Amino acid sequence: MEALFLDTSALAKRYVDESGSEWISGLFAPDEDSTVYIAELTTVELTSAIIRRSNGGSISRDELI
Repeated sequence: MEALFLDTSALAKRYVDESGSEWISGLFAPDEDSTVYIAELTTVELTSAIIRRSNGGSISRDELI
């Protein structure tokens, strides 16, 4: 089993389509034998980043839900 630590910018690729998103999404595939760890602060930072992108127009309101 592999243990991975993702920072906010890496985890954001799971929710926002950008370079590296496909690779990051693969880490969460059901057949992967890995555990992903994040810092508690990551949830706040990720929420802020996604809302900021929505306000900037690169993510639609529908994609936020």
